[in-house]
Amino acid sequence: IIKNKMKRTTFFLIIILILSFLLRFYRLDQIPGSLNPDEKFNGYLAYSLLTTGKDLWGNFWPLTTRTFGSWTLIGMPLLMIPSVAIFGLSEMAERIPGVFLGVLGTGLISWISWLLFKNRRAALLVALFYALSPWGIFLSRISHETVLGLTVFLLSLGVFLSGNIFLAGLFFGLSLLTHYAYFIFTPLFLTGLIFIYRQRWKALLIFLPFFLVVGLGILRGSIGEVKDLGIFDSRDLIYWRVERFRNDQAHPLSDPLMKFHTKYLGIGYQLAQNYLAVFSPSYLFDKGGEGLFHNLGLYGVLYLFD
Repeated sequence: IIKNKMKRTTFFLIIILILSFLLRFYRLDQIPGSLNPDEKFNGYLAYSLLTTGKDLWGNFWPLTTRTFGSWTLIGMPLLMIPSVAIFGLSEMAERIPGVFLGVLGTGLISWISWLLFKNRRAALLVALFYALSPWGIFLSRISHETVLGLTVFLLSLGVFLSGNIFLAGLFFGLSLLTHYAYFIFTPLFLTGLIFIYRQRWKALLIFLPFFLVVGLGILRGSIGEVKDLGIFDSRDLIYWRVERFRNDQAHPLSDPLMKFHTKYLGIGYQLAQNYLAVFSPSYLFDKGGEGLFHNLGLYGVLYLFD
């Protein structure tokens, strides 16, 4: 009976993985209609690394590199090197890595569900929802670095839960090279894991060298990008939340209410607004976020039945 259940679970999981692949691969070179600037830069950077071993600025295999007015980590361009070597500089070469990352993520999240709950139906359902995710499909089709970051993170978590703590520490360390957000998120999450699974603290021995090396690379190159992840020094925010009110002639500085329009209150208000916006029906189901390159446009990041 157990063998039959395992065979059925494996069969349905394979079907879900095939579905995940088809949804991400169908007309991949045509939808979306053109490459966005991030795709173009990552593809050409992969080509430059493949042919010269240097980025566009002559740096030899850097951890970070300068892009259009900001900085990017080297993870996604490195992953594109094999596809660029096979397909050349083309839409297919730059988008095919995201397809396989999306399919791999579908399998990984099913594996994590099984490790946590030991429930086959739950493992299949979570894989199905991941495979059908509008946001997941879209970001996979443009090989966005967040897909790489999420996939490496899921791999790290699965390996950690399975008990291979040294390999988990390695993968958690590699997640730092995928997306700037993981330089903040991964240490916090891993700290929580170590607090829950205290006997697996040795994962930190592998992770910490990555954290120090990648951190040094970011400090030497793209510290401005990490700084922009926060809002504590945002000039736009301080203007709209503080200075605009304090300079309003209708309310002179002697007005007691002006004492409330400080940097700390303005930032606190924005933090609360950002947090609540992530859970708003408008963001989740109607239109998504504000970024044009990373937005589905016609509807939100989840289906209504989610």
